[in-house]
Amino acid sequence: MPRIMLPQPRRLETPLYDAIGNRRSLRRNGIAQGLSDEVLGTLLGTALGVSTNAPLRHYPSAGALFPIETYLVGYVRKDAAPGVFHYHPTTHALEHLWDMPADFKPLDMNTSSARIEGAFRIFFTAVWERSSAKYGDFAYSHALLEAGHMAQNILLVAEALSLSARPLAGFDDAFIADVLDIRAPYEQAVYSVTISPSETITL
Repeated sequence: MPRIMLPQPRRLETPLYDAIGNRRSLRRNGIAQGLSDEVLGTLLGTALGVSTNAPLRHYPSAGALFPIETYLVGYVRKDAAPGVFHYHPTTHALEHLWDMPADFKPLDMNTSSARIEGAFRIFFTAVWERSSAKYGDFAYSHALLEAGHMAQNILLVAEALSLSARPLAGFDDAFIADVLDIRAPYEQAVYSVTISPSETITL
């Protein structure tokens, strides 16, 4: 798929104490537009990128097998149509999978009871066989823990960037499987985070 190389992450000056203490699951001043490539590069590279001790990453993974993949769906890039992207951490790039239909509405991704809306959603999917070959059924727990570590990194970096970010497990599984073109039992969406820019971003 076409790759969009992202700028290297900018150093964030927000103290960890402030990022943890000020984090909120929803900021009312979020706006429905995508992020600049610079902000996307800092958000994804800082939270989910490859560490200086490659091939390790900025979050733990059982056996360093990394069964969790990262997709972005919606109005991801500033001044661009809604689309579906995959984050490729080793090259720090967005892979443009396909565009969303012109009548796409972010709320279509939710269950009927989840009315939270963001500019786009980050979906974490588990490729079960990547770790089950080593850990068997315990791979299920490992994958969920890993997705949680990744989501926490996203939430803290989003706070440092003054982004609106909210974790959300209420999504339409069948709809998301079609959007991402994934199929159980090989790969399944396990968690998501909604993202929107606020009126003022730090980058």
